Amino acid sequence: MSTSPVIQMTIGDETLVFEGPQVRTAHLVVESSPISDELPGSSIEFTIISTDETFSMFNADRVNLLAERLPILAYERVDGSLKWLGKFYLEDWSNLSEQEIQFQAIDLIGVMEEMAFEGIFWASPVTLDTALRQVLVPADIPYDLDPSIASRTLKGWIAPGSYRSALKQMLFAARATVSTFGSDKLTIRSVALPNKMPDVILADASVADSRKPSLLPLVYSVELVSHDYKESDAPETVFDGILGAGTHKIIFERPYYNIEIIGPGFVPDTLVSTEGDRIVTTSGDWIAVGGSFQFGPNSVTLTLSEEAEILITGYPWQDRMKSFQFVEADAASYGNKKMLSIREATLVSEDAAQGVLDTLRDYYRQRYQQEYEVLPSDVTPGAKVLVNTYYRKKLLTQVRRIEFDMAGGFLGRVLARGIVPQYVPPMEHPYLRPRTGVAVAGANLLRQNMFREYA
Repeated sequence: MSTSPVIQMTIGDETLVFEGPQVRTAHLVVESSPISDELPGSSIEFTIISTDETFSMFNADRVNLLAERLPILAYERVDGSLKWLGKFYLEDWSNLSEQEIQFQAIDLIGVMEEMAFEGIFWASPVTLDTALRQVLVPADIPYDLDPSIASRTLKGWIAPGSYRSALKQMLFAARATVSTFGSDKLTIRSVALPNKMPDVILADASVADSRKPSLLPLVYSVELVSHDYKESDAPETVFDGILGAGTHKIIFERPYYNIEIIGPGFVPDTLVSTEGDRIVTTSGDWIAVGGSFQFGPNSVTLTLSEEAEILITGYPWQDRMKSFQFVEADAASYGNKKMLSIREATLVSEDAAQGVLDTLRDYYRQRYQQEYEVLPSDVTPGAKVLVNTYYRKKLLTQVRRIEFDMAGGFLGRVLARGIVPQYVPPMEHPYLRPRTGVAVAGANLLRQNMFREYA
């Protein structure tokens, strides 16, 4: 089997392709979380050989272009066929020598970590499809949502943070997972933990290095705190201060409704909310603006013609928290054990909490972790893989992380977690074998021979 990396970069109006001996080293790390309790990103680091001064640190025009998030497409040529590994965005680069240039790039999830998200609140349930469209589409973040989970509902609050943290909150509450492997967008699918049939059965011949299984500590107790919001009885001050002339965006640190804004010096058509509402006044003195923001962006934008003292008040949504807990029945018999508490999943309502808790329970019951190096195959992040291990046992695992050596035979160092399956998988090519033995007197021998065994 012949393999070699292919790297495509777009710099300005020019597309550059590096392959074969031009790519000295290339390491791709892809990760995914099976339950979206975290949102790891993928990355690629590669070194190219080039005599072109395009990548000289003294080439001012190119340096400016390379400072941007330039798109990078990564492929592996396997026996003449191109396998697309994903789209990445340039994060850093350096000259190792006059002819060696090293690049580091991150995937879309990594880029989302650097994008500020102001927060959002849903007072009533919305579908996952609606939530993703309201959050990701305005930021031009491409995604592909599995239609089978589009109708799952969310309710609650996403605090200000990054788009990455916002996506994690939505996926965790919806019991969904995401990957960017082999795609230029977020691929969002349902959580699917290993329990029955694998996606890939690895033969020993496909495993290039010895397996290293380990037994993880027992998570004997899982606590999940749900969040439901109710209206409050009294308003509170959201902002009180002097703002200069110009445009100001005030982001709320908690969800509010019935927002009221008071301040002098406004002129017609200069008070603007993030929902596009415009409030006008002809008096030029004081103005009170009210509105409900629970279904819109978590901020207000003010445009002032002159310096003014601004007072913003609002009624906060009160967070009612409730604890849901699972405890293993025989936990007392284990010495190596730990407990887990998740309190900040603010989109997990009381109605959804039990389903999410069941998923957490099933995930942490997967205590077998295994590392192995695999030859080029169909093993991908999130895939359920059946693999042999010590003592003639098999493990049914789910892949969390793969480190590909793209310039070294496309070998993949796999980290997976799973269970010992309690079933015997069917043979790939079963055949029929007639039963043998003494026939029962008076029996229909032809009928008796109809029953065959699989072997």
